[in-house]
Amino acid sequence: MMRRTPFALTERLRGNLLNEVLTLALESCSILGLVWRLDDAYPGLSEGMTSALETEFLDETAATAWPGAELRSEERVPVRHYREGSRTKQMLASVGDLAEWHNPELPDDPHLLRPDGSTWMAPRP
Repeated sequence: MMRRTPFALTERLRGNLLNEVLTLALESCSILGLVWRLDDAYPGLSEGMTSALETEFLDETAATAWPGAELRSEERVPVRHYREGSRTKQMLASVGDLAEWHNPELPDDPHLLRPDGSTWMAPRP
């Protein structure tokens, strides 16, 4: 079994670096996860982003933890999973800086998972 060592990026993911990381993710990842805290639509999601998410939707789970975060309460929040592909890559890249991807404008904590379910990229705790 291959040993995977986590690493921390020392730069913000934006511009060309963001595009390069997301392109690399297409080779390794199969799932995009987003924490969906609001019942209503997120104001930062454009029609194109919403369309990409609807097309690539896989499932939703109620969770107290996900890659990069764990709730301190027993409250459960929806974590939605989507097929990772060119449409979700374009959606993530559209913000220009992954640090700008946050609640309440957009769903929380984007994370990328490998086909075996292990974490490839997650927000910093």
